[in-house]
Amino acid sequence: VWKSRIVVIVSHDKTFTDAVCTDMLHISGSARRLTHHKGNYEMFESKRKEMQERYAKSSELREARREKLLEYTRRQGKAYTFQGTIAAKMQRIKQIEKSDKEAEEEAEELAFLAEDEELELSIRG
Repeated sequence: VWKSRIVVIVSHDKTFTDAVCTDMLHISGSARRLTHHKGNYEMFESKRKEMQERYAKSSELREARREKLLEYTRRQGKAYTFQGTIAAKMQRIKQIEKSDKEAEEEAEELAFLAEDEELELSIRG
């Protein structure tokens, strides 16, 4: 009978949540989003940390690739006026713009990974 029921528990006791919970709902204040995670709190924390590290690494790689493309485009300078060179330069600029757009989308999608800041509680009555 209890397998078909849902019990919502709000607790700061990690030992308790690890022993009792099978799913986690993370309320992210910074992303203003509710995300669901399978497993107990320890699994949630380790998965979240792994995702944070992976996101940081992919951001670093994307930024390095962007800087490399920018530097290569700048080095070509204005001396080259061949049609092929201009087209290649424009293609690199489009690659940079596409990469920037992808970075923005990824940052928005993974905003829940950011640590939530402590906000002051105010009760209006």
